Amino acid sequence: MLWFRRILVQDLAVIFTQTPHALIFKYAPFNSPSFRNFAASSTAAIDAAEETARLAFQNLPQHLVASLQGALATQNLAFERERQNYHNEMASMRNELGQMKTLLELVAGKKRVKRAHGNLTEGLSDGVSELAVTTSNSAPKHSTPPPFDTSDLPFDMFPPDPVLDAFIAASFTHPNVPMPATLPPTSTQLAVLHTPVFPLPSSTPQPSTYTPGSPEERQQFYFQRYGADRFRKHSPEWVDGNWLPRYKYSFADGIWDYWVEWKEGVDGFISIEELTTTWGAKWRRNIPAPKNENTRRMRVVNLILELCRKPRWNVSLVQRFITDKYARQFRARAFSDYLKNNRDAVITAAANYP
Repeated sequence: MLWFRRILVQDLAVIFTQTPHALIFKYAPFNSPSFRNFAASSTAAIDAAEETARLAFQNLPQHLVASLQGALATQNLAFERERQNYHNEMASMRNELGQMKTLLELVAGKKRVKRAHGNLTEGLSDGVSELAVTTSNSAPKHSTPPPFDTSDLPFDMFPPDPVLDAFIAASFTHPNVPMPATLPPTSTQLAVLHTPVFPLPSSTPQPSTYTPGSPEERQQFYFQRYGADRFRKHSPEWVDGNWLPRYKYSFADGIWDYWVEWKEGVDGFISIEELTTTWGAKWRRNIPAPKNENTRRMRVVNLILELCRKPRWNVSLVQRFITDKYARQFRARAFSDYLKNNRDAVITAAANYP
């Protein structure tokens, strides 16, 4: 409560300097001389603090500000590239796993050779072995690794299958190593000659449903930057690989309304400055009415930006200058028309203010 009372008294001290004739200041303790002295000293302290902060910000080197902004932008782009690379790798892995799953289903679904045919298989194996020896003597010899002893392995572990052998040969053969056009047949291959061969899945990765920069990704990016409700308020449409917002300039009565819509946005919409920074002039869709309105409003906005760059000037001082000198005489559109031929006169008036 003590902290709350202190804040309340400080706020009322500032309000007293602006509207000293308010009814609340006719009652204790706000009508006492001590409160009025406190209000006067508080105003001086606040003005001094604001002036110190403004001078400190003004003395900050512009190249330092630009370098910090550039570093942040570069970091954001690097994060975005890493995220897209990660999603690409995950999509490729999912595609390869899908191919392996299909292959394993084909292998598991093949009928096993019945044990009753074992004797026939052994007889065929003996005949094929003799044929293989004859063929190997007449054909060019190729160095092959020694056979792996599978006598101790269980029957159900990796059963021989020509489909699997063909897939491994197609997937892991190096393109620069020549391979023989035909290989000597083995007893295992001839033992399953009557087994139907299913088509193999393509070894070429298929296009993934994930696409970097897809509408969903872009939408989530803008949701994080501007807020979902705020972005949806613009009724964006997908144009040339990006979401393009819609916006209609709001009615501006006072001169300063142009600046508020440019810098902060009105009625929950994204500000004109943010729209222009992200989408350039595309969001106006080359429609004459918004283009003309933008030209009219930017006369006032550019004037405010130029005055803010003057030594010892800030946005608050520019607002006070425009309010004192032109707000009673001009409305927003009339002041913009006035600037077409009298901009130098306004700059000169600012040089002699306050």
